[in-house]
Amino acid sequence: MCAAGAAAEVAEARCQVALEARMFAAGATAAESVRTARAHLARAVASSDRAEAALREADASRAAIEAQLSDTRLAAPIDGVVSLVKAQLARSSRRAPRSRACSIHRT
Repeated sequence: MCAAGAAAEVAEARCQVALEARMFAAGATAAESVRTARAHLARAVASSDRAEAALREADASRAAIEAQLSDTRLAAPIDGVVSLVKAQLARSSRRAPRSRACSIHRT
């Protein structure tokens, strides 16, 4: 469930608890109805907390991937043809920043 949907479910469960409590106070329903509504509210709050935690985890994962992606940019000082590639697909380069990952020869 998404965080917004979970929050809406919590709001609805809170309204249901208030309604059941008013009905119980007026003698129109049993105490069990209030307990059931409160249990549903507790489940909705737990679901909302899980959804928010999943969202925070996804945001952190996205930020980590964006950081990795920013390290993959290659900038060539001239136009030319790549003649030597020192980095390969699926291999992590532990080179110092601004070190050469390939050689370029002018065409």
